[in-house]
Amino acid sequence: MGVSQAELEMDGLIAHPDIMSENEKGEENERLIEAGVKAIGQSVIVELKDTVNGRSLDITDQKFRSYLRQLLYYLVMTNIEKGIISIRYNSRELRWIKSSTEGDYFFRPYNGRDVGIESWQVFLPKEDIAREILKNEMVRRKSLFLRALQENNVSILPRLAETIRNTRCPYCKFYQKCMNEDNETEDAREMAKERDLLDISGVVDFKPFSPHDEFTEDKI
Repeated sequence: MGVSQAELEMDGLIAHPDIMSENEKGEENERLIEAGVKAIGQSVIVELKDTVNGRSLDITDQKFRSYLRQLLYYLVMTNIEKGIISIRYNSRELRWIKSSTEGDYFFRPYNGRDVGIESWQVFLPKEDIAREILKNEMVRRKSLFLRALQENNVSILPRLAETIRNTRCPYCKFYQKCMNEDNETEDAREMAKERDLLDISGVVDFKPFSPHDEFTEDKI
């Protein structure tokens, strides 16, 4: 007996979504119900995430955006419109106070978010032009990465955008090699400066949680 995740393939790209239900008959899927998702008469992809982050993640957070982009890639590869990002928080909420040379300072509010699961609904219409943009982005990244491996040349790979480098890169153990030893081509620098699809006004219709909603919702 073999057990494995579903495997998706598109233009040489391979992906393994956590849960994929092609629910054409309107039957309740037991795995989705266990994940807190009730999908009847719809195909849906669910991406499960765990985090010890002390605050709720949303579209303004780079970690959440990486979750969203991964799910969007799956929706593009399968031509499915609906997805769910289900995030399990393994620690109670912490709120940032300040930073110093010694580190960041947080406090844990008495009425803060408890350990639990927060789910976001994502909808990507089949006719949305963003599908083609995301597909081209995926293929471009794959081709560039393969070329870097074949040529043993990391200089053609773009680093993180400069707006993110100051907060994320200094803590990386490869910072010295990446930023000061390995070269970066001009094309790579220009690619890093390109505007992210998720940053374009009107692309993402972000609706924060309200007590009357079953899920928070993120439409693109």
